[in-house]
Amino acid sequence: MILFLLFCEITKTNIMFADMSVEGVFRKNGNIRRLKELTVLIDNGDPFDLAQEGAVQVAALLKKFLRELPDPLLTFKLHRLFIASQSKHGKTSYMN
Repeated sequence: MILFLLFCEITKTNIMFADMSVEGVFRKNGNIRRLKELTVLIDNGDPFDLAQEGAVQVAALLKKFLRELPDPLLTFKLHRLFIASQSKHGKTSYMN
C-alpha cells in the first residue's frame, strides 16, 4: 500500500507540474509503445524518470496501474460508505 501511495504521489506531482494547459489528460491514451516500455522498466526495477514524460503519458501509466490492481480500490462492499462520506450529512437519498 505504501508503494501504491508513493507511486500516486509521484504521478500526481508530475502531472500537476508538467503542463496544466493539457486538456483531457486522463481521457487520452498516450503512446502505447512508450507505455509498454515504461511498464517493462518499472517491472524490472530499472531506473526511469517520469519528469521526462508528458502529462498524458504519466496519466496513462497511472490508469494502467490502477486497472491491473488485483482488487479494486473502491470495492462494491464499501460503496455505500464511499457515497455517504461524500454527502453533506452522511446520507444520500439514493442509498436506501
